[in-house]
Formats: sequence, C-alpha cells, structure tokens
Amino acid sequence: MFYVANSAALNGAITAHFTTSGGVIKPGIMVMEISGAAISGVLDGSVTNASGASVTTSSSASLSTTNANDILIFATDAAGNQTGWTAGPGYAIPNNKLAIGSSGSNVRMAMQYAVVSSAQTNTKTSMTYPNAAWNGNIFAAFKGGAATSGSPVASLAGPGYAIPNNKLAIGASGSNVRMAMQYAIASSAETNATTSMTYTNAAWNGSIFAGLK
Repeated sequence: MFYVANSAALNGAITAHFTTSGGVIKPGIMVMEISGAAISGVLDGSVTNASGASVTTSSSASLSTTNANDILIFATDAAGNQTGWTAGPGYAIPNNKLAIGSSGSNVRMAMQYAVVSSAQTNTKTSMTYPNAAWNGNIFAAFKGGAATSGSPVASLAGPGYAIPNNKLAIGASGSNVRMAMQYAIASSAETNATTSMTYTNAAWNGSIFAGLK
C-alpha cells in the first residue's frame, strides 16, 4: 500500500509502473481518495497478513493505533478470480461493483474502510469471497485532519455506514462542504435504529433518517 499526503485532487488517471525480474502477471491497482485527512504524519500504523492456504476469508493481523480520529483501510488480493466480495462488520467497500474503474473491488482485489473515533488496540478485520484461494492483505490506519475554521471540511460516516464517493465536491459525490449522505444495507427489520455522522467544524445541523425497501 502506498499513500500520498496532502495531494492535489485526482481529476484524471493514476499510472502505475510494474517492474519485476520475472515479469508481471495479472497486475492491478486500486486507488482510494480521502478528503479531510491529516496533511502530514498521516500513517498511524499498519500490519500485513497472508492466508497460507486456500480459503474464502482474508483476515488481518492485529492493528494498534495511537490517534483517535482514524480511517482504517483493509486491502486484500486473492490468487483466483472472484465473483463478489463481502466487507467485514462495520466496514464498507466503496462502489462495490467488481468492475475495472471507479470501483472498490475487482475480480482479484478489494478494499474496505471504516472510520473510528478512538484509538484501537489489537483490532482486526476480515473480508470474504466465494471461491477458495490463497490471499494476502494489508491493514492500515490513517489520521483524520483537524479543521480550524469555516464550513465542515470532512464528513465521516457512522459505524457500518458509507458516504458514496466522499469527495466534498460538487457533482458525482455523496458530500460537499455543507451536506452529506450516508447509507447502509440491513438484512432484517430495524427497531429504534439510530446512526450519526461527524464533521470537523462545530456547527448546527439537521438530519433525516429513512428506510427504503
């Protein structure tokens, strides 16, 4: 996993160059753009793991962090083609389409994320897929940014929810500088369910919470 702190907005393509002594077989790259992250000293810890066998679950190693406001990112790849990926509890795979381009998953790779509001101690996560295969993964924490003034600069989804295309941009985005929407898919009827969303600059707010069939 590679990252660039305080980078310019990604308004075009990302180019990766693969160089190995034995050639490159089935290369792939996945990009996640995060708005509102810290601009320096971003990494708050990372661990790697591998299955060591043909399985249908990619499980992380234990990760501990020191910063309260982090985004946790889990990225994995499998040695065989997959027909779908399922995020772990409390995590979301952005735009999970198994497609090339604008998707958080494809036939051999997937990335999921969660936003936390407290330091983590030996936290773990996992992701499942249908066709048994070897896998490898990396689990990393990146610090959220601290705002100073003005409109909210970062919208962070509540546990188990995702903000689609969270770019704080006008058009094709689930958030902008004053509004945001998050979603989750439930598999059972809900009773007195609640959720929340956080932002960095203190301000009054209003909200609506709805269930659609």
